[in-house]
Amino acid sequence: MDPWGGEGGGRWTDGTYSGIKSITVRHGDVIDAIQVEYHLKGETKDNDITAPQHGGNGGTATRIELAADEELIKVEGYAGNYRDINTITSLKFTTNQRVSGPFGTDIVNYFKSDPNGKIVGFYGHSGIYLDSLGIYAQVSK
Repeated sequence: MDPWGGEGGGRWTDGTYSGIKSITVRHGDVIDAIQVEYHLKGETKDNDITAPQHGGNGGTATRIELAADEELIKVEGYAGNYRDINTITSLKFTTNQRVSGPFGTDIVNYFKSDPNGKIVGFYGHSGIYLDSLGIYAQVSK
């Protein structure tokens, strides 16, 4: 699945993991950055890994912590032009237990993931903002 948003900034990928422990979103008028803490495959909870922050340091940081039995099943939001940069302007996260967000501002181009399973990683582009976002999913059998 191609990422949503623009192609500015540098390309990045977090790879895939067995699950997501937390997501930190920096947001204001747009999504400034995202940083995800993942559960390593086949490892205990003590061996989690925090991926680098993707994007800038602007906005307010909000941390979403997932319970041990909680899975991220959908990401949706908007992408659009902000200060001449095509970027992610809004994000909302849905787990098997709750919805967090929206964060940022809804502008123009709506998108949503439909992985038919759980989300196990992210990739995209970032510079001073989160320019694009894509998902890696583990499809349900």
